[in-house]
Amino acid sequence: MLAFVADCHVGNPKQHGGQIACGVNVRGNHILASLQAAVNLANGMSSTLVVLGDLFDTTRPEPQLIARVQEIFKTANKTPVCLLGNHEMVSTTPGDHSLAPLAPVATVVEKPTTLNFRDSRGLEKVDLTCIPFQPGPAVEWLPAVLAEAAQDPPPPGSLAPPLRVLALHLGIQDESTAPFLRGAHDSVPLPLLKELCKKHWFKHVFAGNWHDHKLWDVSGIRIEQMGALFPTGWNNPGTDYGNLVVLTSKGKEAFQIPGPRFVVVRTPKDLKQLEKGVFYVRSEAPEKYEAEITERLTALQGMGKVLSWEHDRAVDGSEVAAARIALSDARAAAKAGGDALAEYVEAMPLQEGVERQAVLERARHFLRG
Repeated sequence: MLAFVADCHVGNPKQHGGQIACGVNVRGNHILASLQAAVNLANGMSSTLVVLGDLFDTTRPEPQLIARVQEIFKTANKTPVCLLGNHEMVSTTPGDHSLAPLAPVATVVEKPTTLNFRDSRGLEKVDLTCIPFQPGPAVEWLPAVLAEAAQDPPPPGSLAPPLRVLALHLGIQDESTAPFLRGAHDSVPLPLLKELCKKHWFKHVFAGNWHDHKLWDVSGIRIEQMGALFPTGWNNPGTDYGNLVVLTSKGKEAFQIPGPRFVVVRTPKDLKQLEKGVFYVRSEAPEKYEAEITERLTALQGMGKVLSWEHDRAVDGSEVAAARIALSDARAAAKAGGDALAEYVEAMPLQEGVERQAVLERARHFLRG
């Protein structure tokens, strides 16, 4: 009935962007292809596509990009739903955002509201409460906003009560959230979200905003940070992107939309990541592996498996170079809890004259970016 994706970030990225044709560069076309694939999958599952914010990457997408998204949404069998995200908002004035031109082809949600979905026989019922982005600390405004937007629960004993689902554009914090993200205004702690779900009878939560995919089952409430439909660059390394979840009153099914991913390689073993899919690659190989990896990447590029690649050995000893290495090696570990990035920087070898605190601050700046 409902198909969820998040953070498409339709735009013309500069990094590995490629040539522009008709106002859209190569990477922009890959992003649009992922969005079209999501619409096609939703059509095949007889579902309404719900985009959980940040469909566009900026408040001023090029007219050609807007037109392409409009054409893609016209192919949807059911009118898509788009929550307003932080990347799209200019101000809190109604209509002052980059989703406004999509109103003829999509249900644009710019204020908290509950949408009711029913199948043709009225047997499957889903009440979807949509909470788009809004400024200020979410821990302060979310409880009151939900109390107003969520509909009253059905009376006890009701026949075929609707499934109550919450859609958000907020990051979800738990004990493994990296320290630099904890307390962010555009996030909600998992315990608070659980409390609000129990209060308002939500059984499922789907959230956009943060780009890493994550799933929780808390006291029977399924909560999912969908992650980005298309990775935005080297700040989104790896392959766990393109997630789409189809939900009905009877259950859910997960899919992964294919598309280029960003991968870092340092040794020949890392090239195994490139066996399935299409990639942008950054080689950070030391000198002893450089020739072999360059040869392999050149061959893979000729086969179309690698769209483009760059070499960044980062051996100049500067804080910037060291920060890149620290970020790349510690990013995954940061998800496991504690200030793993700080611990890594404290232990990593540095050339004489490079200040650890400067490296740490630069690495955190890269993460925030």
